[in-house]
Amino acid sequence: MEEKKGWKHFIGVCEETALYVLLPRTCQHCRTDLPRGAKEPLCETCLTLAKPIDGLFCRTCGLPLPDGGAHCFDCRGYKAGLKKYKFSRSVFEYTPPVRSLVLGLKFHGRQFLSDYMARALADTTAKDERYKQFECMVAVPCDIGRLRERGYNQAHLLAEKTAELAGKTLLENCCAKKAGTLSQINLGKKERLENVKDAFIITDIKKVKGKRIIVVDDVMTTGATLEAFAAALRGAGAKAVCGLTFAREPLP
Repeated sequence: MEEKKGWKHFIGVCEETALYVLLPRTCQHCRTDLPRGAKEPLCETCLTLAKPIDGLFCRTCGLPLPDGGAHCFDCRGYKAGLKKYKFSRSVFEYTPPVRSLVLGLKFHGRQFLSDYMARALADTTAKDERYKQFECMVAVPCDIGRLRERGYNQAHLLAEKTAELAGKTLLENCCAKKAGTLSQINLGKKERLENVKDAFIITDIKKVKGKRIIVVDDVMTTGATLEAFAAALRGAGAKAVCGLTFAREPLP
């Protein structure tokens, strides 16, 4: 029996080595070969350029604050109380290597990247005590046109895997996004807010009513999407809403 196990292990190593030689994994940013068995999708050099947001950041929107302080300008004083969400966190700043991961998942069909990204998201929820009071997760929905074009919603992939790792309940088939909204990429803050205003619909109120919900997405910039989606969830009876994204883009 031990001999058979030894041969199976030997064959497995040979197969893994052959696969690595024929199809070596490469860094998702600089495209250099990764060492065999590497768990991260970035090389060591690019990993040093992926800046975690775990030091000084706004306690409401999660924006990095290199000069310190508890809140950014948009969340100071009474303004924090006007938001429909309690708080939001992002794992990384939107540096070039992190951008490559986000775009690879979102536009280039590299769904395997969601495994690494979900682990990072789950780690963030474990480190921040505030997430413990939230029992559910939901992905920011995309409209049917973009869903057909991509074949999947990258936010749902992240929410599904993060919920499993973090021990949260995933809320599915309870919300939708209206067609016709523009891409947020080239819009300013006011334009973003107007673009997604009333864009989200709660299709199953029973699933969200009375729940404390973590909204999961890939990137946060101004927070307009989270604010609009949180407003829809709160309007449907959600008890509280917070945000969680893989990356935080600098304000436009």
